[in-house]
Amino acid sequence: MTLINKKFTVANGNKIGYLEAGEGFPLILLHGRDALMSSEQWRLNIPALAEFSHVYSLDMLGYGESDLPLDGYTFDTFVEMIEGFMKSLDIPQADLCGQSAGGWFAALYAWKYPHRVRKLVLVGNAGANLKGPAAPTEWTPPEMDFIKERFYWAWADNVEVTEQMIQKAYDLARRPGRGESWLSLIKATHDIQEREKFLLLDKLPDVHAPTLIIWGSNPSAIGLEHAHSQHAILPNSQIVIVENGGHSVQGIKPREFERITIQFLKEPS
Repeated sequence: MTLINKKFTVANGNKIGYLEAGEGFPLILLHGRDALMSSEQWRLNIPALAEFSHVYSLDMLGYGESDLPLDGYTFDTFVEMIEGFMKSLDIPQADLCGQSAGGWFAALYAWKYPHRVRKLVLVGNAGANLKGPAAPTEWTPPEMDFIKERFYWAWADNVEVTEQMIQKAYDLARRPGRGESWLSLIKATHDIQEREKFLLLDKLPDVHAPTLIIWGSNPSAIGLEHAHSQHAILPNSQIVIVENGGHSVQGIKPREFERITIQFLKEPS
C-alpha cells in the first residue's frame, strides 16, 4: 500500500498544503478550479504515479488546507506559487501535470520558467478558452448531498466516497474566509482582460517541454477543439483522446490516464 502523507510548506509567505508519496523524479499535480477538490482530486491516481515519480499534489493557494488570502489573486499569483513551492522544497526541476485551470497554470509556469519543467501533462486544459464558464457571484457553503454529487462527477464509481470524506470537505468549505477568498479568486481568473493577457494560444509556441495533452471524448466543460488548437501550436506535443473520459479523465478513466501518463513520463526527453 502506498503511503500518502499530508504535509505543509511556506511558499511566498503563504502556507501551502500538499500530498506527498513515492520516490524518483518530482511530479507536481495541480487540480482544477472546483472549490471542493484541492489536492484530494488526485488521491485516486497517486499510488500508481508514485511507483514511478516522487509525487506532490498541491492544495493551490485559496484551496483545501492552504492559506485563503482574501484578495491579490492573479494568474501570476498561481505561477509564482508553484515557483515558491519548488524553491521551498529545493526542487530544481519537475514534471508538471494539471487538470483544467491547473493545466493553465502548469503551462504558464512552463512558459515562464522553461528550465524548471522537464515534461508537461495537460488534462482538459482550460488555457485556450478565452471566455470560460460563468463566474459565480455568490458563495453558499455546499451541503453534504451536493458534495457527494460533485465527488461522483469527479470520480464516477472509481472511489468509495465515505462519510469521512464528505465531512472533511464540508468542514473545509466552512473555514473562515472561505467564501470571500473563493469569490475573489474566481473574479480574478474570470476577468476577460486577464484571461486574454494570459491566454495560452500566443504562449504555447514558446513552450518546448515535451507535452502530453489528454482529453475526454465527451468533455462536459471545455470542447475538443481546444485540445486540437493547443496540440497544433505546441512544438513538442502529443495528444490522446480517451473515450468517455469527460472533463476529468484522471478521475473518470483513472487506469487509462495513469497508463498513458506513466508511459509518457518514461519516454526519453
